[in-house]
Amino acid sequence: MNTTDRTDLLVRHMSQFLRQIATQISPAMDSVVERLLRRTAEGHIALDLRRQESGADQAGAPLAELRESVLISGLAGAPGEYKPLILDAHDRLYLYRYWDYENRVADALRRRAQWVEENPDTAAIARLIGDLFEGPHVTGQKTAAAIAALRRLTVVSGGPGTGKTTAVVRILSLLLELNPKLNVALAAPTGKAAARAGDAVRRAEIPVQMSTKTRERIPREAYTLHRLLGLRPGYSRYHADNPLPYDVVVVDEASMVGVSLMARLLDALADDCRLILLGDKDQLSSVEPGSVLGDICSFEADYSPKFVAGVENLNAETNTAPMTHALQDCVARLTHSFRFGADSGIGTLAGAIRCGDADAALDILRDPKLPDVTLHEAATIAELYEQLSQQLLAGLRKYLTSIRDGADPATVLSGFESFRLLCAFRHGQTGVAGLNKLTEQLLFDNGLIDIRENWYSGRPVMVTSNDYMLQLFNGDIGVTIRDEDDDAPRVVFETQGGIRSLHTPRLPGHVTVFAMTVHKSQGSEFDDVALVLPEKTSDLLGRELIYTAVTRARHRVAIYGGAEQLKEAINRVQRRGSGLADKLRVAGSPGVPEQGSLF
Repeated sequence: MNTTDRTDLLVRHMSQFLRQIATQISPAMDSVVERLLRRTAEGHIALDLRRQESGADQAGAPLAELRESVLISGLAGAPGEYKPLILDAHDRLYLYRYWDYENRVADALRRRAQWVEENPDTAAIARLIGDLFEGPHVTGQKTAAAIAALRRLTVVSGGPGTGKTTAVVRILSLLLELNPKLNVALAAPTGKAAARAGDAVRRAEIPVQMSTKTRERIPREAYTLHRLLGLRPGYSRYHADNPLPYDVVVVDEASMVGVSLMARLLDALADDCRLILLGDKDQLSSVEPGSVLGDICSFEADYSPKFVAGVENLNAETNTAPMTHALQDCVARLTHSFRFGADSGIGTLAGAIRCGDADAALDILRDPKLPDVTLHEAATIAELYEQLSQQLLAGLRKYLTSIRDGADPATVLSGFESFRLLCAFRHGQTGVAGLNKLTEQLLFDNGLIDIRENWYSGRPVMVTSNDYMLQLFNGDIGVTIRDEDDDAPRVVFETQGGIRSLHTPRLPGHVTVFAMTVHKSQGSEFDDVALVLPEKTSDLLGRELIYTAVTRARHRVAIYGGAEQLKEAINRVQRRGSGLADKLRVAGSPGVPEQGSLF
């Protein structure tokens, strides 16, 4: 059963259940309930009835009628009531569970944002920031370090190559120099992201000024958040009554964390634990409902006068602005890319997409002076396949040849990870299924694989479920090779503990992965990326998806599809229904609705 079928089944059964327990349900309410359930399955936390009224969410009934239908149904209550649905003062309708998650996250973030270190050793902090952050373009990193030294919540947002990992290693060095007894944990939402986070920290340069003790205390291994919290269905080892045994928790790829997982993490933190969130606010939101990092970074203000006064002697440079956001003094934005220079096509293309300048993005893709980014327009699927085939052969031949030549598993895996074929959806001719089939046939026709065997040499697979016994997690990627002793197929993985080799019957759930969705690629980077746009436009194809795909590449990006379709996608901003951003704003600031009550 595919995702669409599962969503349809869930919506149908939940709608029937709510109808049964409603005291009165009108056609308008019936439509609202179905829309709310479907939107939640698509990743939204709330349904805005005002957008329903305007027709922006495909309804169009008057707001007063929608509100009355909700209130007389017996299904909805005011915030704080225990009802299946919650209608807040701003006409946002929630399933109770997601209203509760959102409320817990907002309250916990506000509490952490209010805490400020008493009597900090400003001389030591200033000296360490000066020693740790040298060179140009490190103003944002210094600000992040000052926040982390003074507060229990630090949010560092920046695009690829802006130095987030470098910054966090130096921030941890600073904190450990100030207090060598700190117990630090590094985590990420998925197994793949955790492995990459751990690898990035291990490869990051620790300043020579740091003591041996500090170097040893910086974690080299990252946990998945599920493993960190000890989450199982219906159970969490760590929670408010049994908090995590850490003084500092760092979460990488925070844009991938949904509201439910963030609520559980915040519940499990001890009151005096520092939380550091790293991520790119412009990337795709989590697969689960919510867009927590985007909501946290939904303002563009500088820092409050009080905060600026507190860091003026800490080697941090900041600008002042009126206080409009509860987390305003906890967010550091990194904007300078150390990876992409001014003449880089990927850097300029990502910037144009992020700003929503579709015309500029097309000009960049068509500029012969920027060969690292290209657009291949195709009128038909057959034409698209023909153009794509050349890059597929070029991108995959090297790792397949290395298997034939007897290369070691590390070399094979490195070769496969150098190129990735990305697409928007799983199904269809331009989805994962169609492109995997195309790639296998193309490689077979060119004598590079033998698809007459299921476990042919060179078959790449992606794990689709967590297996804690095998230490393999959703998103881990391996490649099939033949064992030298018995010629049996084995799949090799690169894990935090080194290369793992497993017989195929031992593998957890998995799929072939010549092609993968952009969602699944989050937390990964490749030398070259080919992005295939779907044959039909979709509301799910938006700016964030294109930006995420482009920023997976280190050296080259090729986009296959129509120019007009690409422009539509870049102009389409996918804002998830949520009240978290409003709950984090300061009352009375611009854009914050006046509080009221419908009850």
